[in-house]
Amino acid sequence: MHQMKLKIILTVILTCLLITCEKESDPGLDPVYGPVVTKQFGDVTANVQELSFNSNGFKIVGDFRTPVEGESFPAVIMVHGSGGATRHGAVDFEPLIEIFIRNGFAVLSWDKPGSGESKGTFSQEYT
Repeated sequence: MHQMKLKIILTVILTCLLITCEKESDPGLDPVYGPVVTKQFGDVTANVQELSFNSNGFKIVGDFRTPVEGESFPAVIMVHGSGGATRHGAVDFEPLIEIFIRNGFAVLSWDKPGSGESKGTFSQEYT
């Protein structure tokens, strides 16, 4: 039940984000979810699920992190900077993620096109 709620919430968030940046219809909008694993962020444990979705013909890869305890969470979206930065950060995002998770927030981040594990070409048009 908990996993289903998270997937519904994440799908709604991603759909809203994609609607605002889509130029034309993209048939691959449905996210693909990886397995849920636990990871330590400082002294806080979080559930982490990798996801991918298509945007403007690019495969975008990201992570959705939630506190281990609880069923419903407010969410924070973290977007990395430009250049060689990724969702794991050109700077270390883990201390920020630890603070958000400790305070009951879910954290969504992804690699922009052409960075990290995402495919495509990074250009000013998509920033």
